[in-house]
Amino acid sequence: GGLLNKNDFKKKVVDINVYPNPSKNGEINISYDEAKIKIKAITLINNLGVELIVLKSRIEKINVSNLSEGIYYLKFDTDSGRITKKMIINN
Repeated sequence: GGLLNKNDFKKKVVDINVYPNPSKNGEINISYDEAKIKIKAITLINNLGVELIVLKSRIEKINVSNLSEGIYYLKFDTDSGRITKKMIINN
């Protein structure tokens, strides 16, 4: 078999865009290509590892206005594995 280079891995990783980062107006938007990725669950975790919000439905916006400022992580459980995004909440 041939050796895989970095580009082979990049093609397989489907990106999820989380914006704006830092958040504005207490909202985070999520966009991704539904043809390429299926999201089963989204979990918002604080920097202590505590799960704050778990969403199971298809979601495009998360209201974070009730959260204090700081660093959070959005964990996406998808059909092709787990993707974690670092998020700064700045309300």
